[in-house]
Amino acid sequence: MPSLRDKLDIYKKKTPLSEPTRPTPERFGAEKLCEGDVPLWRFVSMHNLEEHASRLSVPLRKSITPFSSRLGIDGELRFEDLVFVDLETTSLSIGAGSYAFLFGLGTVQGRTLVVEQYFMHEYSEEPAILRKMLKTFQEKTAVTYNGHSFDIPLLKNRYRINRVPGFPVEKKSIDLLHPSRAVFKSLFENCALSTLETRVLGIARTDDIPSWLIPEVYFSYQKTGETQRMGSVIAHHRQDIASMALLLLFFVNVYENLEKRRFHAISGISISHVARWLYRRDCELFLDVVQFLGEDVFKDRLLFKKFSCAMKRLGRRDEIMSFWKRDESVFSKEELAKHCEHIEKNYSAALKYCQEALALLDDGLIAYGEEISDVHMLSFHRERFITRMQRLSRKIEDNATIC
Repeated sequence: MPSLRDKLDIYKKKTPLSEPTRPTPERFGAEKLCEGDVPLWRFVSMHNLEEHASRLSVPLRKSITPFSSRLGIDGELRFEDLVFVDLETTSLSIGAGSYAFLFGLGTVQGRTLVVEQYFMHEYSEEPAILRKMLKTFQEKTAVTYNGHSFDIPLLKNRYRINRVPGFPVEKKSIDLLHPSRAVFKSLFENCALSTLETRVLGIARTDDIPSWLIPEVYFSYQKTGETQRMGSVIAHHRQDIASMALLLLFFVNVYENLEKRRFHAISGISISHVARWLYRRDCELFLDVVQFLGEDVFKDRLLFKKFSCAMKRLGRRDEIMSFWKRDESVFSKEELAKHCEHIEKNYSAALKYCQEALALLDDGLIAYGEEISDVHMLSFHRERFITRMQRLSRKIEDNATIC
C-alpha cells in the first residue's frame, strides 16, 4: 500500500520532455523575409490569367463592374483593384481560439495573377503577418469564397486580438459563394469551390489533400516537425486562390453579356438560373432574359412564377395573360381565376378556370404532363380551389338575385 509520501509525489514537478526541433518552412519551399526582428515565411507563385481565360473561352476583361454593381458595390472596379483572399485555419470556428496559419493574397498585375502565401511558423509571428498584409486590405477590395461568413470575420477578430489597427472593417467585399449558389445550386450536387472547378472551370486536381485534413497536418508540424504533407497544403491553398480569380472571370463574362443583352453568348446551363438571381435586382433585365428563353420558361415552374409576378408588378397584365392561357398548369389557371374575379368581375369565367385546375389536380397533375407526388400538397391545393369555387358560386348567386 503506497505511503503518504508516495501519494504526495504525484504533485512534484516533473522535468518536461524536450520539444522536437521543427524545421523552418524553407524545408518546404518558403522564402524568408524580415518584418523588424520577426521572420516571415512567404511563398510566391505566378499564374497566366490570359491562358486560363482562353481555355474557358472567355476574354480577359479589365473591368468587373457589370458583375460587382449587381452585388451592391458602387463605382468602377477593375481586376487590379482586387485582392483574392483565402485562409487555412486550425478550425472552422471564427472564435478567439481559431488561428489562420496560412494567409493567401492574390493580386492581378497586367495579365498575371500573383499569389502570395504567408505561413505562420510560430504563433508569435501572427502580428507581423497581419501588419504585412494591412496595406493590401486597405487599398484593394477583397474577393473570397464564403468569406462573408468565415474569412473576413476571422480576419477582423485576429486584427482586434493582436491590436493591429487599421483593418477596413466597414469596407464591402465580394463573396463568390452567393452568386455561385444562385446560378448552380440546382444544377450540381453542391456549391463547393472544388465542384465548380471541375464542372465550370474544367480544372481537375491531382493528388489533392482534402480540406478537412489540413488542420491536422499543421498540428502535426507543430508537434513533431513533420513536413512531408505540408507541400500539398501549400499547393491546395494556392489553387483555391487561382480558382477564385477564374470563377470571377467567368461571372464577369456572364454579367457583361447580360448588360449588353448578348443572351445567346451565355452558357445554356446558367442563364435561367442567372435570371432567378436577377429577379429582385433588375426587373427589366430579368424580363428580357426570360423572354429570350421563350417557351423554355414553362419548363421552369419557379422561374415562370417569378416572371408572372414581375409582369404584374410592372402593370403588363395583358401580356402575361397570354402566357397563362397557353400554359396548362394549376398555377396559371389560378392566376386567370384571380384576374377574372378581382379585375374583370367575371365570376363565371373565374369559376370555369377553377374547375379546370381542379380537374388537373384530380388527375394528380400540377401541370399538363407533370405529376405531383406529394399527397399533402395535392390535398392542400384541392381545398384551396374548393374554397374559392364556393365563394365564386355565392357571388354568382348574389348577382343573379340582384338582377
